[in-house]
Amino acid sequence: MSSAKAKPTATRRGSRSDERDDRKDPLASRQLSSLDDLDTYMEKLYEEELESKLDGITQILNLSEYAANIEMLVQNEALMCLLSRVLNDEYKKSYDFTLHLMRIFWCYSNFLQLHPILTNYRIGAITLKIVDFEVKRHQLRLEEEKILEGKTQNDPEVLAKLKAEKKKNKKKAKKQDQLLYDVTRRT
Repeated sequence: MSSAKAKPTATRRGSRSDERDDRKDPLASRQLSSLDDLDTYMEKLYEEELESKLDGITQILNLSEYAANIEMLVQNEALMCLLSRVLNDEYKKSYDFTLHLMRIFWCYSNFLQLHPILTNYRIGAITLKIVDFEVKRHQLRLEEEKILEGKTQNDPEVLAKLKAEKKKNKKKAKKQDQLLYDVTRRT
């Protein structure tokens, strides 16, 4: 990382070929992200609505995906405090939100000289807490499925509920796998 100030860079997540994926992914942002608007993105993380928080974190992720922006972002103490606090406080609320936050920190972790900064903000400890939580969440889902299987006794209503529960759990497991992959891919 150089000590020269980085010029604000506008970035966009996705491309025209990704348009079909954008319809599936409500978090995919088609707007330009600019370092000039960083304060606005940070303010969105304080709002109550999850959709607004997701928009703010998506814009910050867009900026973080470009190496030219990283030095300026990491040097912003208010941003780093906010991101680490939000990750620690809200990781249980939304897979997508947590996934975006973890991807931001993954972008930063690609630079060895930033590891002490990430350690200072306890990102490693928070990551381990997230992994532990997700393992417990998965075990609970499996236990609930077993209980439901034990109650079936060829009852069509319970069988339908079990089928719906398994389908829902499969979707949750896919998101959980994606989150855990992102959390552990730097180790």
